[in-house]
Parts: sequence; structure tokens; C-alpha cells
Amino acid sequence: MKSDIITQVIFLGILNFLIAYFLGNKRQIGFWWSFILGFFLMPIISIFVVLSSKKNSENHYEPTKSNENWAWILIVLGSMSLAGQYISSQEKDSISYSGKNLAIGFILLGFYLYYLEKRKRGLKSNKN
Repeated sequence: MKSDIITQVIFLGILNFLIAYFLGNKRQIGFWWSFILGFFLMPIISIFVVLSSKKNSENHYEPTKSNENWAWILIVLGSMSLAGQYISSQEKDSISYSGKNLAIGFILLGFYLYYLEKRKRGLKSNKN
């Protein structure tokens, strides 16, 4: 039982490392964000998130309010989901592993979008 879980964690760690190294390094999301999101979201969702990030060579970015809005939506929904799972787990004495990871993944993705938007706004204001 424990060896199966350890094997799965090692396999997912290697898979997330490969996704982060070969895809995340070449994109604005970077290695660490794609690596961390891979642990909390499923690897297939992590691939979609990494591939939706712009390549590093694309510098034509115009800050919009939509990234910041989506960031707050993801943070609030993830927090509500995590709180709801915690409240319902007091009755069952356990929290769903995949549900908790998905909620934490949404929160992290929201923080990433917020960080990205603030960083890009700062870079644009420094150029003026």
C-alpha cells in the first residue's frame, strides 16, 4: 500500500519535472510555477496551463484587467472549495485528496495570474 503511493508520487514528480523543464522553461510561466502547479493539478491540466502561457520570445504584452479578474475568481473559488471540503470532512473524518489538490491548484493558479499581471504592469510602467 505505502510502496504504491510512494511509486505514484515519484512517477508524478518525474513527470512534473519533465513538463516543467521541457515546456515551462521556454514560456513565461517558468520552471517553478509549472512544477508546483503540476503537483496540485493533474499533469494533463498542467500541460494545458503551461502551453497556454506565452513563449519568452513574445514581448508584445498589453496588460488587461481580465487576468487580474480571473486571478481573484480562481482564488475565491479555490478557497471556497477548500473551506467546504474542510467543513464536510468534519462529518466524514477525511478530505478528498483529489478535491483538495484541485482547490489548492486553483488558488495557486490564481496567485500566478495575479503575480504575472502585476509584474507585467510594473514592466510596462518602467518603460514609459
